Amino acid sequence: MENSTELRSLAEFEERAKEKLSSDLYFSFYGDTNNGKVVERNKFALERLLLCPNICKDVTNRNMELKLFKESFPFPLGISPTASHELVHPSGELATAKAAESLGIPYVISMFSNVAIENIVKSTVNGFHLAQIQFIKDKNATFDLMKRFERAGVKGFVITIDMPVLHPNKPYSQKLRLKNPQPNSLRQIFADDEMLIVNGSAFDGSYTWEDVKQFKQKTNLPVIVKGILTPQNAIEAINSGVSAIWISNHGGRQMSDCPPTVEALEIISPVVKRYGIPLFIDGGIRSGSDVLKCLALGADMVFLGRPVISGLVVNGIQGIIDTFHILTKDLDANMAMCETGEAVEASA
Repeated sequence: MENSTELRSLAEFEERAKEKLSSDLYFSFYGDTNNGKVVERNKFALERLLLCPNICKDVTNRNMELKLFKESFPFPLGISPTASHELVHPSGELATAKAAESLGIPYVISMFSNVAIENIVKSTVNGFHLAQIQFIKDKNATFDLMKRFERAGVKGFVITIDMPVLHPNKPYSQKLRLKNPQPNSLRQIFADDEMLIVNGSAFDGSYTWEDVKQFKQKTNLPVIVKGILTPQNAIEAINSGVSAIWISNHGGRQMSDCPPTVEALEIISPVVKRYGIPLFIDGGIRSGSDVLKCLALGADMVFLGRPVISGLVVNGIQGIIDTFHILTKDLDANMAMCETGEAVEASA
């Protein structure tokens, strides 16, 4: 581990992470299905947007606080679900959860986490945990997993709906999968056939909005759908009774020719805002100005995945904390430059 407080940008964190990881591991976490094109497309779409100052306004007291699902968060940032943290840190998801708890931000625990979700929640009793779920072919197994996560104490669910099949070029080699400890959340379900997880055949490609509606009806917790890229799908999700919409293109890990998430945000936000439900986004966010652009376009919360892995690789819990400190300091500075006291008041 190194002193990550010396690093000044998320790009520096990723460079240090690349130096520390094997080429297989680096590609597994940072690659996409088309040689990085989706990752670059996400970043370029954010770069083309410019922030507009609102001059001669007192912004002495700037506020990044957000209230969501009856909880208050110090800033509008969260941790996206990413799998297999034990591949890059001995404490795995426990370290990530402790960083999130220290920061006071939501952590979406992947159903592919190496650490049992019960242990994650138990070790961070003051954390705000959401559980990510994909539909399993055995629908009863899906609902059993939901109830297990509820008993563990999660505050809500994130359904990944943009992954009906496993892409053959997914940047996660079968060789590496078999070296990886089997995801703890799935171990009880697929104990007899690990390959069902490795090749993706355990998961259901036949699900529809009716399945989302049924899932929502079986829990009193908030249900968020992740993977929305069109206004029509956003409306269908809302009609299914979901609690929030999450714009995501899976970081390019499933489909190589999908639109950048911030461009989807521009056309989805006016639709979702009419219904008054929260709107989340991820994809290529690497600076506080990127965060502010997303908030200005209507996002309520911005989530990060790969930068969290970078922080974890470089310096464990403190590395993740330092990553978010870089973002929040930059966000605060850009709020001041745009002369906005509230992050949501900015214009892009």
